[in-house]
Amino acid sequence: NILDKPIKEQNVLKAVEEALSRKSGSPSSARTVHTENINTEIVKTIVDTVVLILSNITRIEIVKGQLFFLPVAFTTMGIGSIIDFIGDFEGQIMIDMTPPAALFLASRLLKENITEMSELVQSAIAELGNTVAGRVASSLSRFGNIRISTPEVLMDNKQTRIPADRKIFIFPLGIGNFMINVDFFIKIREK
Repeated sequence: NILDKPIKEQNVLKAVEEALSRKSGSPSSARTVHTENINTEIVKTIVDTVVLILSNITRIEIVKGQLFFLPVAFTTMGIGSIIDFIGDFEGQIMIDMTPPAALFLASRLLKENITEMSELVQSAIAELGNTVAGRVASSLSRFGNIRISTPEVLMDNKQTRIPADRKIFIFPLGIGNFMINVDFFIKIREK
């Protein structure tokens, strides 16, 4: 389901649970905390954190698309900032976008009109990754201990380092005329 505006917490959790139940085959299994090593509150926290950051940078309403899974490794849309995290749970987050979306975000971050891909754009996307990493680390700390890596910028449709045996969440976000994907997987460590 596409989430209707205004975005409400229960609608986000319902969309996450529906996506989980479609993959696992049982709606009731999506409600358990450790369904296929995914916690819907962690998913919601990651998405909400990224949306808040992008809203603050762009000053544009962020439109949330439909959460879906991609069961295989994939390539970036052009440029992405990827963040690894480990601790009580582990995974990766990638903020993935086309070059025009990167130019738009870099222009908003740096408060100047940037029209060509350059090291300046890469630096801006790296800074976006740093901001996401810091906020996500802080937001996820309520779920357990976590350490987040320094973000790495991937360019030119390079294949992600997300292992092919992981279920990858894809959450598309519309920002004006641009689309950005929040791609991630999470695995909760067994205690």
